Amino acid sequence: MQIHKFIPSLIIIAALSAMAIPASAGSKPIGHLDGIDIASGKAWGWAIDADAPTKNIAIHFYANGPAGSGLLIGSTVANLSRPDVNKVTGYKGNHGFAWQLPERYKSGYHKIYAYAIDTNGDGNPLLVGAPKTIGVKPNANSIISAPFANSNITISTSERLAGAIGSLIWNGREFINSYDHGRELQSASSYDGLGECFNPTEAGSSADSTGETSISVLRKISAAGNTLKSSTQMAFWMRARSAYNWNCGKTSFTSAQNKTDLSNHYLDKTVTIGFAGIANVIEHKISFFVPEAHSSATWEALTGYMPPSFSNFYSYNPSTKVLVALSSGPGEQNVPVILATPNKQYAMGVYSPDLPQKGWASAGYGRFKFPDTVKWNCVFRGNTISAGSTHNFRCYSIVGTLSDVTNAMDQLHTYFNAIFKQKGRRVGG
Repeated sequence: MQIHKFIPSLIIIAALSAMAIPASAGSKPIGHLDGIDIASGKAWGWAIDADAPTKNIAIHFYANGPAGSGLLIGSTVANLSRPDVNKVTGYKGNHGFAWQLPERYKSGYHKIYAYAIDTNGDGNPLLVGAPKTIGVKPNANSIISAPFANSNITISTSERLAGAIGSLIWNGREFINSYDHGRELQSASSYDGLGECFNPTEAGSSADSTGETSISVLRKISAAGNTLKSSTQMAFWMRARSAYNWNCGKTSFTSAQNKTDLSNHYLDKTVTIGFAGIANVIEHKISFFVPEAHSSATWEALTGYMPPSFSNFYSYNPSTKVLVALSSGPGEQNVPVILATPNKQYAMGVYSPDLPQKGWASAGYGRFKFPDTVKWNCVFRGNTISAGSTHNFRCYSIVGTLSDVTNAMDQLHTYFNAIFKQKGRRVGG
């Protein structure tokens, strides 16, 4: 059991009480965040406003940043008995508090800030003893691997990319570009039609460029055998309020609309090499935590930026087993996309049983060509996004020869069709 614990001595309480001004003028509250018990998720301490010492004041808690940049994750009232505090401060009443951490913050690496809320608006001080750090910073360097066709599919993450997938190798070939902090096998999102001007991105920011660090922060990671799990607090792609060279998405804004460089959006993923007995299928279970409300959302649940040698684009319909050459776009369509080398010996495609979505029947699978990279993506959309909501998606990347990829996609489609038929549904929609 990991415990971050501090039992306040009478000396500390006395020192804090000396700061309290009698109920006459404009003093801020005093108090202490005593400890956090990770096993139970309990945080506790005490706080008093000397201007109104008979009142029980509110305590606000923020995660991974102070008020103004961190996320408000809860509040409580200091109304529990603390005779030790009463004895030293001379104030009567109940001024202790206890509060339960939300489940997300009971594991992984986090900093918890606690503020005493003043009764008269004189200022809300950070409690002494805060912030408290939960866990230790995880090592983002990890590898998972599993065999396929006399080789291994090997996936790796790195510190540089805050746990995003920067490499996928099969049969001696690298499938991921990974030049900067945008060109990975990763996830991103955008909101309210703002495009890159409000664009939480797993691997980091545009400002991270080709560097060795990321503004994104990895909060948790585990990798064993063929399965990788991670949780990342995503950076905004654009620095706070930075200028944008075009209109932001579908809006007339020309600057980033985020007010901080690090978002309070979280990307949780579970990646497994091999699915339903199909060795070259990689399952990506993706979860986006959205802290604030939005009118609309575009979730790039999964995107793969690949070396430009994967220059042949294909559309494949597993319902009809029809493979056709596809232009490099850019654009989206409602059937899966495959990118391959000209000799067809290396290819990567994407499939989701949940695409196309109802209401977006002609979209979901995108493809793009740039001067020095190519990409595909698996895209979902939504409207009227509630604050504090979580949105779950699944996409399946598939690697091998072009024939390997289409064969595996056929098997995936058959697998999900059987499951959906039992539920009276159909694949897609």
